[in-house]
Amino acid sequence: PNGCTAMDTVVVEAEEDTPDLSLSTDTLTCEIDSVQLQSMSSVTSLTYSWSSPGGFSSTVANPYTQVADTYTLVVTAPNGCTATRQVSVIEDLTKPGASANGGTINCITTSVMLTGGSSTPNVTFSWTGPGGFTSNEQNPQVSVPGTYILLVTGSNGCTNTAIAEVFDDTTPPLVETGGAVIDC
Repeated sequence: PNGCTAMDTVVVEAEEDTPDLSLSTDTLTCEIDSVQLQSMSSVTSLTYSWSSPGGFSSTVANPYTQVADTYTLVVTAPNGCTATRQVSVIEDLTKPGASANGGTINCITTSVMLTGGSSTPNVTFSWTGPGGFTSNEQNPQVSVPGTYILLVTGSNGCTNTAIAEVFDDTTPPLVETGGAVIDC
């Protein structure tokens, strides 16, 4: 009405930043049969959508899985922007190598050394045998004949067994004597 005008400036900023996102997981092994798919972001209120070629799907931020596969996560921020990342769950179910050797106990050699071996590094050894025998040594000394079982455990928790026999050769030889007649 009075012919005066006023002007003001408003700045409209578009929020187009995609959410930051990183993923991690573990390896499935003989000891670990379920792993958690872990997503990390500084953005809150994200919507999660996990999928894999094997048919896995989840809307949980950090779901568990028991299947080795490549998992894709799409997160959506409240501003509608998305971020996509992939993580692979690998599987290590390789059994360690295992070998075992025994020997023979006799009247001269009253004990033998069991020898345990493995072609796999970083393994543990566990022996069981007759009379409740147990040992965690790789090469224990034994003096009882029988069957000894070696359990080899790899760093992935997988196990393998081998058998060693200890034989008994302590039967004394048979000796026969005959009498002779002495006469004049």
